[in-house]
Formats: sequence, C-alpha cells, structure tokens
Amino acid sequence: MLRAKIKCQIRFLLLVLVSAFIFFLENPNYFFQNGLSILAWISFIPILIIVNESSLKSVCFYGGLCGFLSYGFYGYWLNAYHPLGLVIICGSYFLIYAFLFLLLRITNLAFSKKSYFIQCIILCAFEHVKTLGFFGFSYGVSGYTQWRNNDLIQISDIFGVFGISYLIIFFSGMIYGFYQKYKERQGLLDINYDEYENKLSNITREIKKARNIKVYSYKNNFISFIIISLLIILSVVYGKIIKIDYSNNKFIRISAIQNNEDPWKDGVEIYTENIKKLIKLSEESIELNNDISLIVWPETAVVPSIDYQYYYGTDENRKKIILFLLNYIENSNKSFLIGNNNTVLEDGNKKYYNSALFFEKNKKIIPSEIKTYSKNHLVPFSERFPNKKYFPRLYSFLQNIDTHETAAGTDIEIFNIDEFYFSTPICFEDTFGDLCSTMYKKGARCFVNISNDAWAHNKVCQNQHKVMALFRSVENKVPTVRSTASGQTCVIDPNGKILNEAPSFCSTYLVCDIPIIEKERNPTLYVKYGYYWQKGLIFLSVLLLISSIIIAIIKAGIRNGRKKQQRK
Repeated sequence: MLRAKIKCQIRFLLLVLVSAFIFFLENPNYFFQNGLSILAWISFIPILIIVNESSLKSVCFYGGLCGFLSYGFYGYWLNAYHPLGLVIICGSYFLIYAFLFLLLRITNLAFSKKSYFIQCIILCAFEHVKTLGFFGFSYGVSGYTQWRNNDLIQISDIFGVFGISYLIIFFSGMIYGFYQKYKERQGLLDINYDEYENKLSNITREIKKARNIKVYSYKNNFISFIIISLLIILSVVYGKIIKIDYSNNKFIRISAIQNNEDPWKDGVEIYTENIKKLIKLSEESIELNNDISLIVWPETAVVPSIDYQYYYGTDENRKKIILFLLNYIENSNKSFLIGNNNTVLEDGNKKYYNSALFFEKNKKIIPSEIKTYSKNHLVPFSERFPNKKYFPRLYSFLQNIDTHETAAGTDIEIFNIDEFYFSTPICFEDTFGDLCSTMYKKGARCFVNISNDAWAHNKVCQNQHKVMALFRSVENKVPTVRSTASGQTCVIDPNGKILNEAPSFCSTYLVCDIPIIEKERNPTLYVKYGYYWQKGLIFLSVLLLISSIIIAIIKAGIRNGRKKQQRK
C-alpha cells in the first residue's frame, strides 16, 4: 500500500515537472529564442491528468508546485532585477495555481468523467482573469506561443489573443479525452472474461456489452476532436482571407532609436552622455533619411524631468542638459516622441510619472504645454506598491532596491502628425489588449511603444515582451512601432508580421515606413465586442464552478448517508 502511494506521488511530481518544462519551452526561452510553439497544443494534458486523478487533499500542493516551477523557469530573468521579484512571482503563482487546481478538482467530483470539458472552459476563463486588475500579468498566456503562425493568429481580431488560447486548451482537452477513454477501456480489458463465462454467463454478457459500449464510445471523442480540428483549420483559412494589403496607403517615415544604455547606472554625467548619444543616433538616421517625420526615443531615455528642470531645477548641470536638449529639438525640424521621468508639481507636492512627451516640429517649445501621455497601468511593486501603510517594512525594502513610487496617468492621449494618429503604450502596457483597444477607440491608428527591458540583460525577456506586442496589432489591425532601450526594437504591420527588427544590445536605430490608417475605418470585432465575450466567459465559468460545488456537496452528502446506513 505504501509502495503504491509513493509510486503515485512520484508520477504526479513527474507530471508537474513535465507541465512546467512545456510551459517554459513553448514560450521564448533560453534554449529556443522563438519558443517551441508546437508543445503548446499538448501543454494542458498533464494539468488535466493531475486534477482528475490526484486526491482532493494533494491537488493543491501539486497545483501550487506547478505554478511555482512554471513561472520560475519561464520568468527566470526577473532575478536580474532582484531575487525578490522572482520570489514574489513564483510565490503568487503557487497560491493562484493551488486554488485553480482545487476548483478544477471540484468539477471532477461533481461531473466525474465528463468534467474535462467544463475544466477547459474554466481554464480559458483563467487565461483572461490572470491578466486583469492592478496585479494583472499577461506573461504566460498560452495564445502568445503561436505568434509565428501568422495565419492562425488573425482570429485575434475577433476574440483577441485569448481566442488562440481557447483553441489550444480545447485541443489539449480533446486529446486528454482519448487518454481518459483508453484508461477506462484498459480497466475493463483486465477482467478475465473466460472465468466469468464459465461461472455466470448472464453477467458475462453484460460485461461484454459494457466493453463494446466503451470501445464504441470513442466515437464521441473522435467527433469532438474533429470539431476542434475543423475550428483550427477554419481559423487558418480565415487568417489567409482576412489579411489586408496596405501597400496603397499613404506612409509616414519613423526612426526608432535604440540607445543601449544600462538603466542601473545613474548620475548626471551618465544622463548627459546618454542624451548626447541619443542625439547622435537621431542625427545619423536623419542624415540617411531626411524625410523622417517622427523620431522616437525609448522609455525614460531622458531621466531628468524636462518640465521640472526647466521651471524649477536647482541643479545647474541637469538644467543645462535639458536646455541643450530642448534647443536641439526646436531647431531639428522634426517631431520627437521622448520617454521621460516626468516630475510634476501638484498642490505644492511632487508627483512622478513615467511619461511620453510629444514635441511637434516647427513649434516653439514651452514645456508646460507639451502634449504628454503618462503610463496608466503601472508595474506592481516596481512602480507602485499598494497598501504601503499596512506593509511599511516591505515598502521601505522595495525603495532600497531601486523601486520608485510612480503616479498613474488617468487619460489616454492621442498624438497626430498630418493625420497619422498614434498612441503610446509605455513598456508592458502593450501586453494588455483591453488598454490598447481603448486607445484605438480614442482614435489611435498606430501604437508607438517605448520600452526599457535593458535591466534584465536578457534577450529572452525582450522576446517574450515583443511577441505580446505583436498581437495588439492583429487585434486592432493597426501597425506597431517599438523603440526600446536594448531590444526588441521593431516594426509590426497590421497583420502581425514583423517587417524589420534591430539587433539586440547595440546602439542603433531603425527607420521604417508606417501605413497611415484612416481614422473613420470600422473597428475590428475584438475592439467592439471583445470585452463582452471575455466577461461572458468568466460569468459562465463562475456559474459552472458554483454548480460544481453544489453538486459535489450533494454527492458527498449522499455518500455519507449510504455509509451510515451500511454501518447500521
């Protein structure tokens, strides 16, 4: 008995490891920079085996361990920021997955062998839920693994990236259905039918009948598998048909600068040299392409606050470099979009924003009148720590490891150059489909992302970020330009194809021609209805979970009642 129990535990631990490694390998990773996307289609099978075959007492542990290892392998680059960052993510997903596996196990108690279909619906809803709210984390959504399958991902303009996740999850679920039937049939085939035939012929006939039913019941699995396969094929066909040719559109030429500066280094001398390097790279791009309309500098490319230093700066060196920068921009005859640590005085108090400042060409620069977008969705713990009154020691610790309390912007700003309307999701804001679709609704017809992932010193981190940005173009059918501190600086067309990409970890620039999308164009179905579809799926999952809990409690009560009667 003990040996069998240990053998069972080892089996489930191996399944946890398999699930975590598949999660790691299917996404851009250390060994495969683009990820092994084919693995995603079987990634949920180990999870379904664990939640349907492990005990109610142990499923939370296996789930927690699966979440801990999955995000530990996947997000190992967080250690470069601080080991605590990796600990927080792994610890959070230990708790999240422990709870998720418990809920999935309860559905099994309620619906038994048919529960895997309901579990797939709940897993689809979970893919969306984990990206919501202040602590939302879009990294690890399974749909992103298919970023190189350009035909398949076009259905994102209907369902968002989660539409790809639904196909992946249900494909895994249908394969698991075959596995489950196979296990059931093996249990029946272990019976010695000849022995039963000699003793109880009538019982034997029933057993054989049951056996035939089990073999025939594969028909339902084949039908389900054919349906999900057809949906995948139809998605690919849709993708081939829906792509739009933008070659006849008007174009605007943009230069995306990649300065390749280490964000861990600071000091006024470092800031000065960096601004000079940014200007030099900008001038080089202009010299080769004088018809550039917009030059983009990455997130926090200029560290000293332009507005604050201009009006209130007391440090002569900082103020001097800001005045030098403003003079250059004013005389350049080009428009600039610049990432800046923007300090603003509000009611006599300083507030710090992660901002994008837009300087229009041939206009007198008055810093207080510069069009500005400030980051709406802040990075938890790094840019903002909620409830700091209740956790003062942790808040002090985070400040000591170079986190910065940043204020969140509240408005979406749309910038315009000759009817080229664009918005600027800052850093990981382009990993949130709902935020970017809001930008589209406000009038943006291009996303100009400015990012700084250089702190990780890791191309894997940058690739994981890039593939999420690609889906924002497909969902909204608009181009994306990314200007990053060290990579991946690139241009993505409205069909989600990467047209050009700068090499990582070098000082360079990328000049690209971007199609101008008409402002009056009809929005995609995702922009119009994506919010309702996703919320509807979550609502359905909640109803299924409530039903599962009620049914599981009723079944438990019936079993307990039978046990009491047997004892009597």
